[in-house]
Amino acid sequence: MGLVDSASVITTSAPDSAPKGAAETDVRPRTRILFVDDEAQILTGLRNLFRKDRQRWDMVFALGGRRGLDAVREQRFDVVVSDMQMPEVDGAMLLTTIKEESPSTVRIMLSGFADDESLVRARPALHQLLLKPIDVATLRKAIEHSIDAFVGTPAGRD
Repeated sequence: MGLVDSASVITTSAPDSAPKGAAETDVRPRTRILFVDDEAQILTGLRNLFRKDRQRWDMVFALGGRRGLDAVREQRFDVVVSDMQMPEVDGAMLLTTIKEESPSTVRIMLSGFADDESLVRARPALHQLLLKPIDVATLRKAIEHSIDAFVGTPAGRD
């Protein structure tokens, strides 16, 4: 189910699959992932491509770097996947800020046309850099690898 608020942030998650009456400690929270891009059709495509992953991941889709930064400041995420080329707040600025404000959040950048200077600025803030175009299976594996390697306890369970 997708929800759109006035800030153009779309949240996608599966209905809670825990049986009625199950103790809260029996329910394992899903990994929270934020996708950020300045193109609405890219976010829509990602949401559709990752539809089958809603049972294991809570996904939020933010339109642009500024809205992505707002989302990270309002809620915790285990993984952020961001485009590099965005107006106002680009991927390098977004992921560098996330590294400073939420260092345990895994940061993955997607880049198709980034210049060398942008990549140099972004590199210290990245766990992974993936080149576009990228197929969904490769992106899914990269996210899964990041979760396995860097995420101990999904966000919000401190």
